[in-house]
Amino acid sequence: MKFTSIILTVILSVGVIACSKSRAEINLPTIMCGMCEDNIKNALNDLEGIKIVKIDVEKKVGEITFDNQKVDLTSIEKAITAIGYQANDNKADPIAYETLPKCCKVGG
Repeated sequence: MKFTSIILTVILSVGVIACSKSRAEINLPTIMCGMCEDNIKNALNDLEGIKIVKIDVEKKVGEITFDNQKVDLTSIEKAITAIGYQANDNKADPIAYETLPKCCKVGG
């Protein structure tokens, strides 16, 4: 009986942990190059709860896997816009955008 209780507890714990994992696709229309990709990955990896960051520069989209108990989509989008890139419908911070290298600017 005790063994069965332990097994059920482990199964339920794994289920709760798995449920806190979310995945979001974020449109990144202003990314231009590999440096943009690195900048966004570095910014997101600084956020607690980020698990996986995959960015497709050609398609201008990012797939982010995160722990929704520690971080939410709004915070992820804010982290991206704060470093000068548009995230979904959220515009890039204009001051941060101006500090980007020329190759990371639209038309650069």
